[in-house]
Amino acid sequence: MPADASGSRLLWYRLQEVIEMVHDRMVRGLCACVLAVILAGGLSGCSRQEPALDPEKEPVPGAAGQEISELRFSVEKYRERMLADRVELSEYRSSYREEADRVADTDYANVHFEGCEFLDLPDAVELEMMAGLDHGITVQESWDTVAAWLERIGKQDAVDMKQDLRVVSPQFETDDSKEYPYNYAGFYEHMDEMESGSGALVDGSRCHMQIAGDGIYSMSDGKITEYLGLETRSGRDATGDNIGDILESGTLEEMADISYKLPGGKLTVGEGAGLVKDYFMAGTPFPCEDGLSVDIPEASVCRLGDAHVYDYMVRRVRNGVPFVYMDHGSYRFDGGYLIVGDIKHAYVVDDTGVTAFAGYNEAERLVPLVTDRKIIGVSQMAEILGEKLAPHVNIHATSVGLAYLPVVFGEGNDEYIIFPCWQLTGESRTKGRHIGVFVDAFTGEIYYYT
Repeated sequence: MPADASGSRLLWYRLQEVIEMVHDRMVRGLCACVLAVILAGGLSGCSRQEPALDPEKEPVPGAAGQEISELRFSVEKYRERMLADRVELSEYRSSYREEADRVADTDYANVHFEGCEFLDLPDAVELEMMAGLDHGITVQESWDTVAAWLERIGKQDAVDMKQDLRVVSPQFETDDSKEYPYNYAGFYEHMDEMESGSGALVDGSRCHMQIAGDGIYSMSDGKITEYLGLETRSGRDATGDNIGDILESGTLEEMADISYKLPGGKLTVGEGAGLVKDYFMAGTPFPCEDGLSVDIPEASVCRLGDAHVYDYMVRRVRNGVPFVYMDHGSYRFDGGYLIVGDIKHAYVVDDTGVTAFAGYNEAERLVPLVTDRKIIGVSQMAEILGEKLAPHVNIHATSVGLAYLPVVFGEGNDEYIIFPCWQLTGESRTKGRHIGVFVDAFTGEIYYYT
């Protein structure tokens, strides 16, 4: 069963999201993520100061021109924590490489940068601390989105909109006497009562679509299921459960010129990546905000019966600064917060574009709360880690670069804040696990996961 679609960013992170495909790797990762938040705080390690409830309830512009008057995170207290000895981002470009070389040659006790790749600075002249808000979708927009999509993929006759389109929402009770997805309320019969268009669901053997607060959250046009001759619900295409083993994977740059036989013929991984970018930039259904684009950091070639399918990781980029992206899996967060990096897989089987995907939506509204042109440099970042990381932490850094980090504080919190950070990826020498460490580029506060 799909998730309650009343909020789009946290869909994969709720315990209620027990999908019909129990062994879906997303659900396995979801349970670990939620438990990490529940257990956080009492575990050892480094943590940030808990965000204070602001008695002034700082107003933040909300969806549809409204205001959110109950932002839990205190922007004013965040401003007070911003470090004074920061450098102008535009001026830092001339000395960044030299400073990075010095950091690589310096021993910081529990963080080691020897051989680390220091990524290029983005072209941005300023960075932002932001709030992430639902774009919002009306009932009619949701109905029209599904109808237009069915016509575009040529399956308008395979789906009876009045019967097959359901709505997953706490507004309506489920009928456990009926088979999924008809245990959910009918969209058409409740259109006049629905508070929004979020929660629309089509999930059959011919195609799948789920809509959340920002637009389309998961989709399959059914080509993968059809090619494999399966009778399962095509939602399994979107979640990757009908995809075979990975044959090759790497960065897009490494994979771009590789080509395999797809159900629709031959296509290079790079050509497929171009189709994926065009697809999401066009909007699903809402277009990206100004300054926002999509990027593909990784690509894989997977088996698909006697052919292959390309699997692309997708993330957002805002004014040249990439968002932290993650994959499905088990993560541990120490300190009362949950990192909710961009998670989206998109699949290509021919030159028509994306055949299936599941994950965040680029239409999510990003509201700047603090904008500043000064950041801490990499040497200051390394010194902060050396001083503040727990003594037992021992990290070998493999890459460092600027990125936007989405974070949720506290159990049951729908609100999440996006921080500009130095992102350090590497391996824990003590436990042999992958580790991600993030140092706020304004305040020097630390977040991490293993």
